[in-house]
Formats: sequence, C-alpha cells, structure tokens
Amino acid sequence: MAEKSMIGVVFVLFITLIVGVVLVSTIMDSVKLNTNTLQTLNRSVDISSVRIADNNVNPGVTFVLAGGAGQVLTSVDAVRFDNGTILVEDTDWFTNSTDNLGFLNSTLMVAHPDNDTDVDYTLEPQEYVSSSIARTLLNLIGLFFVIGLLLFAVGKLKDFGLFGME
Repeated sequence: MAEKSMIGVVFVLFITLIVGVVLVSTIMDSVKLNTNTLQTLNRSVDISSVRIADNNVNPGVTFVLAGGAGQVLTSVDAVRFDNGTILVEDTDWFTNSTDNLGFLNSTLMVAHPDNDTDVDYTLEPQEYVSSSIARTLLNLIGLFFVIGLLLFAVGKLKDFGLFGME
C-alpha cells in the first residue's frame, strides 16, 4: 500500500513540476517583453534620399526608426558614417516630435558624401511598463512562483514522511 502512495506522490510531484516549469517560463517571457527596452545597434540607414544639389541635405526628409505600431523611440545613442565619423546631435542630426531621425545641412554632412550611416537607438515596446516599481514587482513574480513550487514539493514529500518527520 505504501508503494502505491509513493508512486502517487512522485506522479503528482512530477506533473506539478513539469507544468510549473512550463508556466514559469511563459510568465517570465511575458514579463521580459513588458519590462525590457529594445536596443538596436548599427542599423544601416541609406541617406541618399536626403541629399540635394551640391551634397547639401534636406532636413525635411526624415527616417522612421520605430519598428512597429506603439513602439516609442526613447533615445538615439549614436549616428555615424560607415567610415566611423561620428555625427553630432542637433548639429548634424536631430529627432523630431514624431520620433523620426532627420539630418541637418551641416559642414560635416556636406563635406562627407557618404550616404551609408549606422544608427544606435533604443525603443520601448507598446506594452512597456514605465514604472520602475511595477517592473521590479513583475520581475519578482517568477521568483515567488518558483518558491511556491518548491514549498509544494517539500510539503508533499514531508506529508509522505520522506524527511523522517511525521
């Protein structure tokens, strides 16, 4: 009889832990999507459409950096030509109120006819949780779920008498 109940306990623990691991991984994936920003490095932007006569630049032409609906551009970290020349914010490039990247008619932009630029920027996804306290609490959900699973497993094993306590 004790062997049957031991098999039952092992079966319940096995199923609970398998389901728990699947659930915790799903929960943590969802939490990660809502608490992390998206950083893009070295995105190539061809600015040939910005160039006008004599290598000047038309500041009215801008480029959309956000990858999808609801994403918000939080920062443009670096803009540079492919040859490594770094462009300066508000002198060579700008971001407008709709979070688009534009280029200015500066001396550096006119002097370098290179049309290939690399841009580093950060986006917030549509579901991003902006409150740092809420992000911290969301990150703790997985930890508490795992602690609950462990307490359940230890409780089942203790009920069966595996720890020598009854």
